Amino acid sequence: MINRRITHIKDPTAKEVSATLDSILLNYDNRLRPDIGKKPLYVQSDVFITGFGPVDDQKREFTVDMFLRQKWKDPRLAYQSVMSKSGDLSNVMINRIWTPDAFFRNGKKSVNHNMTLPNRLLRINATGDILYASRLTIRANCPMTVTNFPMDVHTCNLTYGSYGYTIEDVIFNWTTKSNLGVGRKKLSEWIKKNCTFSNLHLKIYFKSCKDHQFGKYSVLIISFHLKRHLGYFIVQTYLPCMLIVILSQVSFWVNKEATPARMVFGVMTVLSLTTLSISERRSIPNVSYLTAMDWFIVTCFTYCFAALIEFASVNYFTVIRPRALIQQLEVNGNDSDSGLDSDGNYQPSTNGVRRRFASSKMSNSDGGSASKSRPGSILSRIRGGSGSSFWTQLANNHIDRVSRVMFPLTFFLFNVVYWFAYLSVSGR
Repeated sequence: MINRRITHIKDPTAKEVSATLDSILLNYDNRLRPDIGKKPLYVQSDVFITGFGPVDDQKREFTVDMFLRQKWKDPRLAYQSVMSKSGDLSNVMINRIWTPDAFFRNGKKSVNHNMTLPNRLLRINATGDILYASRLTIRANCPMTVTNFPMDVHTCNLTYGSYGYTIEDVIFNWTTKSNLGVGRKKLSEWIKKNCTFSNLHLKIYFKSCKDHQFGKYSVLIISFHLKRHLGYFIVQTYLPCMLIVILSQVSFWVNKEATPARMVFGVMTVLSLTTLSISERRSIPNVSYLTAMDWFIVTCFTYCFAALIEFASVNYFTVIRPRALIQQLEVNGNDSDSGLDSDGNYQPSTNGVRRRFASSKMSNSDGGSASKSRPGSILSRIRGGSGSSFWTQLANNHIDRVSRVMFPLTFFLFNVVYWFAYLSVSGR
């Protein structure tokens, strides 16, 4: 359509338009900027963002699709108005005039769309005002600090300016109204809050034996303010971790003598949380510090491991330790005259001579009653009798009871502090 207005028009002014273009380009040197040696050239810029994303936090980059428009004045291209109010020219004219050497400083890869023809527009007014527009897709670098992952908030900047001209030659400015068709507000993992525009003068240095200043350059910045969706991570990570911790605390209500059941609770919860943390680590950027999700998983793992240690301590004080004391008393004897051998047979001692009697044959003798009553006496003294130790009484009466209250209470308080702190920092 643009080409038809100039190259395919058949009205009588076609020769005049061609003659005008030939005349203004006759002595035109596109190697020199307008007003060279007189004053800096001001380039007014604005963008229309048609698409944003995806944002790749693993590679620290984002992609944006936009129309970039630049306006400047070149007095050498002024002409007497033989065309319409503005001359829309073919994109082949762009290579014949001077254009700003704009580039994106933090861009990794830029694509200038060429389907079906190069997506570029050139418009020249009779006063020499030039409008140059092009459609671009840019993949740019975005440094991210993911300490608060997945409740992190980031600002990704797209930095745009002149490649070779300093502020003494070319100065870039935003137009009064920058058009922002920002496209989708919500991406698959991110929420695009808003965009801001700023400009600054950037000093470029070259590092060698000493700093050599290359010059001060005009730079325009488009800032994209992003925050991450929480829904995916709550469903896939936080809720499973909470449920695993709660499952580990169910073991406090199981009989302490049911060793296989409580061991299954402890070991399976620890293994499940370990597997979950390894799988979720793939979605976290590779960093050398702990993120918010790492702290949550580590704390949940600590609770599961502590529940396993709690059962081990209860089992030790109520089963293993009393059994060891019983075996020690059975071996050493409770007094100087009698004892129990390893087979459970009572062995009285008279004048230093030991005589072995089977416990089944001593029903009518004093030794028989001693052999039957002494093991029970030993158990009663060790497992909560008047002679039991403080730790044994504590294990029998209080460890499971205290754990049933303290573990859920402290885990609830941890969640309150965790979510309040990180949500406040992220401004959600």
